[in-house]
Amino acid sequence: MLSNTSFKTGEDFYHRLNFLFNLLVATPLLPFAVLYLLSIKDQIPDVGLSGVVKIVTTIILSIAAVVIATKAVMDYRNQKLQFDPAAPLRKKLIRLHEALIQKFLWLEVASFLSILGLWLSQHKIHIVVFVIILVIFSLKRPAIKMFVEDLKLKENESRILRNKELIE
Repeated sequence: MLSNTSFKTGEDFYHRLNFLFNLLVATPLLPFAVLYLLSIKDQIPDVGLSGVVKIVTTIILSIAAVVIATKAVMDYRNQKLQFDPAAPLRKKLIRLHEALIQKFLWLEVASFLSILGLWLSQHKIHIVVFVIILVIFSLKRPAIKMFVEDLKLKENESRILRNKELIE
């Protein structure tokens, strides 16, 4: 998948994943901020959708964003249950990396659907959906503690990550 196996320490692994996380959180913020500011003044350019089409667009894009965000969280939880506790630390981290990237990308898709919905329908529900997705994104941001808990690492593996030791 998109996994990068070139990390040497837990700190290196954390920084690479955290950079990607921050990039994916920041990417939709600019278009959202522009549309939000325009929506406050009711100045979002009208794309010509009629009343019924706007309502259907609002419903479909809102539900799609919520379903995709829920899928991202549920898939990640299911993948966590499948991590092999007997695997070497590097393999566990690679699997975690893949699972988190997949979760982040699905949340990114959901956030852009809410932005698209705000632009097309100009309905404020998309602002609420976007903020909820941003909160979901932020609840489990990458951290060494999160890696230890999600992988259910043994004490010696946890120490390797915390003490910035080389990962074999």
